[in-house]
Amino acid sequence: VLKERWKLNVKASPRDDIILEDKYKISGTSSKLGRVKAYHHCTLLLDVDTEILHDVLQPSYIDMITNATPSIKSEVKNLSSLDPSLHYNDVAMAISEEYSKAYTARQQPHLRIIDPSDNQQFPGIDNFANELKSWQWLFGKTPKFELPLSTKLSTGDI
Repeated sequence: VLKERWKLNVKASPRDDIILEDKYKISGTSSKLGRVKAYHHCTLLLDVDTEILHDVLQPSYIDMITNATPSIKSEVKNLSSLDPSLHYNDVAMAISEEYSKAYTARQQPHLRIIDPSDNQQFPGIDNFANELKSWQWLFGKTPKFELPLSTKLSTGDI
């Protein structure tokens, strides 16, 4: 939809990122597979403060050993820097329409705007949102990792 509607030179990378002009990463994804739930999110850089983005993506501990998918540093670019008319609602609706066309081949595509935080439409969503904000979720479910630490003391290195 970015190619067709906004004439942007984009393509998917081997890691399923969206690359602009064969150089700039404009998307990212993350996922977690649990026993009974799967979580996935995708981002698209429309109008991000790239300085803050750069700061938060800097690894704190370079020697950490983990099973996480390794990150690859990439140059990024905001889509709004190419076309100021690109706004979240327009892009979200265009992506939704394309998704609907692709996955409702025999039916007339039907889109409905929903509020995912509406507890009446999605009973229990408040409880789920609170779980994802809890200490247990944020820190207690951290995957296994190793972090070698050392320091120098007057009596020697530890």
